[in-house]
Amino acid sequence: MKFKNILEKYIFPLEEAIQSVMVGQKNVVRRVVMALFAVGQRDFYTDGTRFLGTGHVLCEGGTGTGKTVMCKLLSRLLAGNNKRISGLPDSLASDITGCEIILLTGDTKLVQGPLFCNVMLADEINRFPPKAQNAFIEALAEGSVTIGNETFRLQQPFFCLATQNPTEQKGTSRIQEALADRFMFKLVMRETTQEEKIEIARRTHNFDLSAIRQIVTNQIVCEAREELFDKTFVSLETRKYCAKLLHAINHPEEFGLFKDEIAVIGTDPLFKQKPPLNDRAMLHLEGAAMMEAIMNQRDYVTPYDVVAVAPDVFRVRLIIFDSSLHMLLAAYPTKYQTETQLIDNLIHQALNKVGL
Repeated sequence: MKFKNILEKYIFPLEEAIQSVMVGQKNVVRRVVMALFAVGQRDFYTDGTRFLGTGHVLCEGGTGTGKTVMCKLLSRLLAGNNKRISGLPDSLASDITGCEIILLTGDTKLVQGPLFCNVMLADEINRFPPKAQNAFIEALAEGSVTIGNETFRLQQPFFCLATQNPTEQKGTSRIQEALADRFMFKLVMRETTQEEKIEIARRTHNFDLSAIRQIVTNQIVCEAREELFDKTFVSLETRKYCAKLLHAINHPEEFGLFKDEIAVIGTDPLFKQKPPLNDRAMLHLEGAAMMEAIMNQRDYVTPYDVVAVAPDVFRVRLIIFDSSLHMLLAAYPTKYQTETQLIDNLIHQALNKVGL
């Protein structure tokens, strides 16, 4: 399978097909397609075979912005199966992974949860309680699910598109750090323009998906992902730039970063995790930059590719300490209306400070 053929026969047609139905949100659509073919998690199964997982996506935005439609489109274009689960405060881990039930005969039967699919929409994931959120971690990181004493491999590709409401909304809880770290991108669904709202109404008045047919198979996605991952070159200099960027955010005092924010919070920590960006962030940043280069029809990665994807990769991992967040939002009420705006500003400070 050649590099150019993958782009022209599968990736670009997949992006165009989604955009033919979706209105606006072009950056979100492109990042979702990139994540499907990107290598997010690099791991291995217990039998020693290599596991290359997709780059899962977390979308933040209000309801009614087309997230469910995008998930259904992906499933149709992949000819795979899609599942949906919505976050509820009383959800259990078994509602997500599945469970074993005891029949009247005394035998046991496995009931598979919604994780057993190719494309999963985890709607309002930050409404799940912490124990239920834990159920996603193994599936997103290792491509497997453990029920009882038995571990099951998920059919590949397994791609999770999760949504969350802004943390400022009532009834939400912060997504766990360990779960957030398994996503490649956090994307923000922007408000559509007046013209786009009119176009949405026009398209949905005659909603016809008959022209949306299978473009790729599950097998092709897996083969294409491995081919692109193995054949895209990342130089030592580019990896050094990635590492320097992570180090700058982990140790802002060495680079003179975040002076205004640190002056406001005093001795309180800025980020909840220490260090805020771990080694997995490095791997996801490289995997995303590889796909950015590929989308620009190159088989090598430059620091400019890293800069292009860094905000979407870091946004999901940088979690502000609660007391620090409240102080900063109160100190800069016009500059920061949301936590996401604050995090984006910190990322751009780092990108501007760490030169190419």
